[in-house]
Amino acid sequence: MKKKTALWIPFFFLWGSFCPWAMGLNQAQKDRPSLQHEVTVTLKLIQLFVTDKDGKPVTDLEKTDFELWDNGEAKTIMDFEMHTLGLPQTQGEEVKPSPAPAAPKLSRKFFFILDIEKNDVGGILKAKRAAVHFIETQLQPTDEVAVFSYSLMRGLVLYKYLSMDHQTLKKIIQGISEMPGRGAGGGIPVQTPEREAGQHAPESLHGYFERLETLVERRKANAFTDIIKQLARYLGYLPGHKNVIFFSQGISRSLINDQKDFSVLNNFQDMSKELGAANSPVYTVNTKTARDLFKDSGERGDDSLKILSDLSGGKYFENANHYQKIAQDIQMITGNYYVLGYNIDEQWDGKFHEVKVKVKREGYAVAPQSGYFNPKPFQKLTDVEKQFQLIALALSEGARFQEPQGFPLLALTVSPQPRNNVIFLSELQEKNLEEIVGPKTEINYFVVDSHKDIIDLKGGVVDFLSLSQKTVYHYSIASLEPGTYECRIVLRNLETGRTAMSSASVTVPRKIPSEFYLFSPLLVFPLEGKEAIYVKVSSVQEKKSDAVSLKDIYPFVSSIDAPIMEEYKAGISKMSAIVRCLVQDITQPEIELSAELREQSLSDEIPLVFSLLSNQKGRDLEIRFVELKFPPLKAGDYTLTFVAKEATTKSKSEIRCTLKVR
Repeated sequence: MKKKTALWIPFFFLWGSFCPWAMGLNQAQKDRPSLQHEVTVTLKLIQLFVTDKDGKPVTDLEKTDFELWDNGEAKTIMDFEMHTLGLPQTQGEEVKPSPAPAAPKLSRKFFFILDIEKNDVGGILKAKRAAVHFIETQLQPTDEVAVFSYSLMRGLVLYKYLSMDHQTLKKIIQGISEMPGRGAGGGIPVQTPEREAGQHAPESLHGYFERLETLVERRKANAFTDIIKQLARYLGYLPGHKNVIFFSQGISRSLINDQKDFSVLNNFQDMSKELGAANSPVYTVNTKTARDLFKDSGERGDDSLKILSDLSGGKYFENANHYQKIAQDIQMITGNYYVLGYNIDEQWDGKFHEVKVKVKREGYAVAPQSGYFNPKPFQKLTDVEKQFQLIALALSEGARFQEPQGFPLLALTVSPQPRNNVIFLSELQEKNLEEIVGPKTEINYFVVDSHKDIIDLKGGVVDFLSLSQKTVYHYSIASLEPGTYECRIVLRNLETGRTAMSSASVTVPRKIPSEFYLFSPLLVFPLEGKEAIYVKVSSVQEKKSDAVSLKDIYPFVSSIDAPIMEEYKAGISKMSAIVRCLVQDITQPEIELSAELREQSLSDEIPLVFSLLSNQKGRDLEIRFVELKFPPLKAGDYTLTFVAKEATTKSKSEIRCTLKVR
């Protein structure tokens, strides 16, 4: 079984116990701000909904029907899109979605949050059923969904970032198995019936524990609002509407309406307003169960859920049992919308821009985004904002990432065992990454599977300025089960927020085809001038006793040789290779290793001289260090093939490498 990593963002650890280097700024969509601290002209996209006097969506408007103001300044609408999903014809008839336009500039985004803390077992089951039904019946192919849960012990857990893989999303929701909290309202009334009646007897031991429990519940409620506020601030930087569907039994009425301490009410209202300002309406779904019938009215959470939906611009649904109607209503509200685009001079001041939109036709109501926030300077972002943005940068599907990017990255399989069997190796090209390299540059390695689930995550901070006289290579070693994976590396300057990203794919075979097998070779060439240095990026959980280095896998790596990455300059006439060969269950193997070099556009083999420089033998593995000499290569794409033959068993194995010469 592959271990899938849910991103843990607890409010009290600020994610530090999981990934202490999770800091940075992202640009997850085409119209997101550049991280350069300068004024740039960009296309701002605004999502809005239009209804008639009966509250039904209006779907026949054109660009010329709209007028738009940004902070009171009239703007010319440069871009226009209309998205229409099918509408029910009669009461009770299900919505039948029609195909949405391919690759919309602003797709619908849904954030499912399952409140584990304020739920019981029955409520969690209702939430799962309602969420899965919505995915099955209402989502369009281009809709993006993120799945979170919240509990006191684990904080905010991200199971899946914005994804269009709806089948996997269903499985993730069905598989959430966290233990529920205290149930509906999650607390006791602040005042006992005796005190409400005016009795002022000395506090009993029972009364003391009752007051103590109230204090604990108040702190729990405020902890929840604190971390959701952080999420709201991050959502404010994502373009368009972000539809939050929140499954909970709510915070107890006694805490919300406590006349002696207004902290819970004030924090809850502030949180709800911040979500509204972030264009993130919350559709609250009450997952109450039959237990609510026997609870004191002060324990019920209806009031808090209504406040959240009202102040954020969403809608309250009082019973999750009506999940079919709930899904239709949310679809009706979110499924028919317009996108207006206009040019802005974007600045790094973090200020809020108020947006107003008017329809020239009479009798129509417009519900646009209330506005948007300019990006803040990197140093003014909170830790949690930086953490969420790192997630978006690494995991967004189809993201348009900030330049520069595309630094070379190799993905090499090196072992038949699932432990330490893949190496990701990258070169830090200082001349291309001048704005990234600094005294505090973080490196984050994300390994995701075919479902975009995080399988492995490693990171660290490096002072690259202290290594400026060296050619720097950073690498990570992963333990992966059979399958296809993608490694995404994010480099980030912790002083400026500038980022760069690259990715590479690797396939771990389900079964090694024979007992005699060649693994990915490491090609190297002699360095001129600078010395090579290799920096390993590891997990904080890695034990020193289990640590494996690049030199353990490719023992002939040295500071005078550098790996050949994606390409090399024209005129190359010599290189070396470290070749790993599996020789299981072969007594005294006799291996003959050779190589062939061809230009891909030609059939003729290029003559080369093949020399063995060194050899290392293990119980099941033989590693050879060889040198290849050939005529100077002109620009083009070449295939280098290594062929190994074993004399006793007559076994044969070969592996191909692509060499780009530019």
